[in-house]
Amino acid sequence: MKYKILLLVPAILLGFSVPVASVEGPKQLNNQPLDTEELQSTISAAVSWFILDQESNGHFLYEYIPFLDRYSDDDNIVRQAGALYGLGEMTIRDVNNKYDVKETMESAISYFVENTREGEFNGQKFRCILKKETYCSLGAVSLAVIGIIDLVEKNPELEGKYSDLIEDYIAYILAMKLDGAGFRGSFYFGKKQNKTESPFANGEAFLALVKYYERNPRDEVKVVIDESFDYFRYVYGEEWDRNFYLWGMAAIKILYQIDIDRRFEYFEFVRDYTDWRMEYYASRRNSTRNNCAYFEGVISAYSVLYPNISEERRAYYMEEIDYWLTRISGYQVEEGDLMRLQFNNNKGKKVKLTNPERAIGGFLTALQEPVLRIDFTQHCLNSYVQKLIDIDGEEY
Repeated sequence: MKYKILLLVPAILLGFSVPVASVEGPKQLNNQPLDTEELQSTISAAVSWFILDQESNGHFLYEYIPFLDRYSDDDNIVRQAGALYGLGEMTIRDVNNKYDVKETMESAISYFVENTREGEFNGQKFRCILKKETYCSLGAVSLAVIGIIDLVEKNPELEGKYSDLIEDYIAYILAMKLDGAGFRGSFYFGKKQNKTESPFANGEAFLALVKYYERNPRDEVKVVIDESFDYFRYVYGEEWDRNFYLWGMAAIKILYQIDIDRRFEYFEFVRDYTDWRMEYYASRRNSTRNNCAYFEGVISAYSVLYPNISEERRAYYMEEIDYWLTRISGYQVEEGDLMRLQFNNNKGKKVKLTNPERAIGGFLTALQEPVLRIDFTQHCLNSYVQKLIDIDGEEY
């Protein structure tokens, strides 16, 4: 069992009329990196969790409270798309076809299609995914189209089924590009458009275009990619932004392989950005939050850094990666995990998982927030996948 350290949790979150609760936290670290088998079992459990978390219409249940066996009423269309993205990134690395997620991914795509609407801007027709009835989300389209591209790459027989959808979603991303800047974060139907950017959506759109270009090297797409990188390097290089980092590193990881002429520029940007990002977390190693989104970016960055740095620097970055992979593995729910409620009279009560099948494999949002949300689990899944496959060169 991974949970050993007691930490306080607001009881109101769990629906109990008691002042505090506590959940047993991750085991003390022994500074030993996870071995191949541990990485494989972590990935396997997370994939199974996503499959079981999906409803019949393709929608993923957003947030589960495992010790109460109930779901919150919250939801987020971008994080729904992120779940598809995470499964896609897993399946294209599954050379032995260990995980059959084709049906799960196609069901998720059908959910997005049901929530897709046709639009037009500056003479460009497209389709986009609704965040609300009146507007579309750039982030949702970007992550969803990456998942669809991954599915088609893994299953080429689906090319004809999804090619038009891919092109229409990419057309939306291109239509949202601002002159001399990033991307509009949203498109509004029947209203005047604004130029508001989001670092999250900028990174997600950047990654989607790079992923598309990797399979379909259209010159006009490369122009937008190059302009975007130059803008991001200027804007985020002057004032680093932690929200762009994850998706930006994932995009440049691909660009570094396919655009040899600009490799040194990519490396410099990734090195300086990653050093800043790691410095921020140097004093946060005992954080009780789920930090998978942070070190997922560092893992992506490592593939760019590795060929250009000394063994000493490689060890420096790898120690950071291994530390967080080991620590956060304790946030993944296992059978037999417990939560402890603490009352005013110091008497306690232990609560077991009421429906283990729904919980096992998901990653806690935080030790003080013992819930399982799709985005945290997706970021964790992709982190362990990249470490096992891309860095260690192993297989599922």
